[in-house]
Amino acid sequence: MNDVVTPSRAATLLDLVGAPGRLKLLATVLESSDEENGRSLTAISEMTGLDRMSLMKELMRLSVQGLISLDDGRVTANLSPLRDTARAMDSEFPVTVILEKDPELVRFFRHGRLVRIPENFDAKKRVADILVCLLPEDRELTEAEVNHLLGQVHDDYAAVRRLLADLGLITRNGSQQYRRARSVGG
Repeated sequence: MNDVVTPSRAATLLDLVGAPGRLKLLATVLESSDEENGRSLTAISEMTGLDRMSLMKELMRLSVQGLISLDDGRVTANLSPLRDTARAMDSEFPVTVILEKDPELVRFFRHGRLVRIPENFDAKKRVADILVCLLPEDRELTEAEVNHLLGQVHDDYAAVRRLLADLGLITRNGSQQYRRARSVGG
């Protein structure tokens, strides 16, 4: 298995477990992981209703991606490739790099998305300082452009936009053009 996580690898894993039958098979193997050394091929075949040939074909597909192991006729699940892929993909989100400036704020984000706006003013201000860095400094943006950029990190982009404006991190002129405030560090 290749340890490098690329968008292509992530898509491969998602596509692999996106097939309902394969997902059911992986879940069956995972549920039986309580048993020492995994579950036998015969037991999995009986539990899934797959004939031996179809079972082996599907198990090999999962095995190639590291999601299951076949050892002496026993099958065990390994979800670490999915977790590792999620973590690696997280590092690709623009906000992840910006959060390195204030790692304490990571708790408000999940998979590159702001999951909640903090109630505490200091934390809210620090999150806003992170989010404004998603906007380019060198040009004016339309409201639609600001909404698009902020919508990549939070569903309620209007609330985030208002927060940035209320804190003076972005300015708006009368023609609905927004600009990052000059005093903001990035």
